[in-house]
Amino acid sequence: MSKIQVHCVTSGEETKGWVHTHGMAEYGLPELEIRNVPVFLGVPASTVLRAVCEYMLDSGKRVSLGENMALNEKMAFSFRSAVPISGEDEHYKVERWELIDLLDFCQCEECRATAAKEGKVRQRWHGR
Repeated sequence: MSKIQVHCVTSGEETKGWVHTHGMAEYGLPELEIRNVPVFLGVPASTVLRAVCEYMLDSGKRVSLGENMALNEKMAFSFRSAVPISGEDEHYKVERWELIDLLDFCQCEECRATAAKEGKVRQRWHGR
């Protein structure tokens, strides 16, 4: 994880609240980002990105675009291809995914059992 950097941009019209990684591409993985993060939540958003990067690097499991993931019972998100931010072309020369919030978190017995079997990070989602 030491080669992975997480930057939190706190200024700029399109970049304020942009938390993103550098270094994942060196491992053949997508860079990650979260957008529109309130400045006072920059550190927690950075912690989320670090946890996801650690999972992607250490678990050996592939994560796919559109896949849903949960770090705990109240924090669930999905991955989508990031649309480049105007003026930040250098950041988008490599594959970059955006984490987007999921509002409905499935807590049925089947999903809980699957999550327990696969580890605490992954969750299954019905109808997705």
